[in-house]
Amino acid sequence: MKKWTLYIIMALLMFTIVSAIKECEDIQLVKEIPCQITATWNYTIPCNSHNATVYNSTNNNIINYTFQSLGESPLCVFDWNVTTLGSYSYIVDTGDTGNITVERQNNMIAIIIGLIFVMIFFLALGFIFDKLGAKLFGYGIAFIQLLNIVYILYINELNQSLAPILRINFISILWLSFGVGMISIIRLSISLISMGKGADDPKEDKKWGRG
Repeated sequence: MKKWTLYIIMALLMFTIVSAIKECEDIQLVKEIPCQITATWNYTIPCNSHNATVYNSTNNNIINYTFQSLGESPLCVFDWNVTTLGSYSYIVDTGDTGNITVERQNNMIAIIIGLIFVMIFFLALGFIFDKLGAKLFGYGIAFIQLLNIVYILYINELNQSLAPILRINFISILWLSFGVGMISIIRLSISLISMGKGADDPKEDKKWGRG
């Protein structure tokens, strides 16, 4: 009795694992790979006698897949495991062809909103400061962020990774913010020291009739 119970549990687990593999789509997200590609023909000979050759966007053969039978049904399938971003085509030895584009889901809205906030921050700095150099600095960084937004949208349309440009932008903004903060602290410290010296200066006391 215990053996039959164990077999049933194992069968249910196997069914869950198999059913979790979904059919591949024309645009496939990395997080949903592996996915399954089903042949458009019903096999009359064993599925493992058929192969699919996968090519990348430069027409280089990167991998070959062997079809497997789908349970008791007269269908042949293979599991797609390529997770590198890009566009791919596959050709089956029966003459069937197909295309898959592998993409990574990204939070474009959050990225764009974050860059807009950074742009507004530096625009505000340029507006607040009176000196021409500070204004040019603030407006210049804000303009660069605007260009970054346009470039990121372009890269996203090409289905390329946003990580390099976001990393460069983050490090640049981090160092610029650190520099602005340090300069502000130094200027504030100098002002406080000057005020302290002025308060302790005897000449200042006589000037204002103190002492």
